[in-house]
Amino acid sequence: KVVLNDLKQEFVKKNSTGCAVKENKPDTKNFLSFIPKGGFYLFLQGIHDDKLNEFLEQVEEVYKIKVTFPPESTNPMNMVQGGMIAAAMDDATAMVIISAYEFKKGPLSTDLHVLFHRPVAVGEAVIEVRIIKLGQKLATVEGKLFNADNKLAATLLHTIQPSDMTDAEKSEIK
Repeated sequence: KVVLNDLKQEFVKKNSTGCAVKENKPDTKNFLSFIPKGGFYLFLQGIHDDKLNEFLEQVEEVYKIKVTFPPESTNPMNMVQGGMIAAAMDDATAMVIISAYEFKKGPLSTDLHVLFHRPVAVGEAVIEVRIIKLGQKLATVEGKLFNADNKLAATLLHTIQPSDMTDAEKSEIK
């Protein structure tokens, strides 16, 4: 297992020496080495510590990411609020796409379609991300969130328009 903080430091070192991703496939050593400012991760980081998202592994074309939902993310039924689930899956799929485009393009979401299959309790869950299509004008990626019992709890189909990032935007993810 690789902790996100280690990846952040590793990416900065590799980036300064010209790290490149080959064949439009995410670099599994550092594809989660950046954290976009704002969004779900910083919400969680502000509440707890900085190890709530963790890259677990790549199995063939599937990237597994652990996420931890804190008690502050619950709805009145004491389950994780659907918007928090959608935000976590949005961030996970976007991170994989940014890496797949070699950190040169940022994701502009054109569609997020979320299906909720069962409630998610506070604590750890795993998001599996799979790139369906990586094109010049559109990318499609699928995210599946599994609860602590390894049961499918939510599915996200994310359509993205890849957009060139400015130097300022690129510096935000380093």
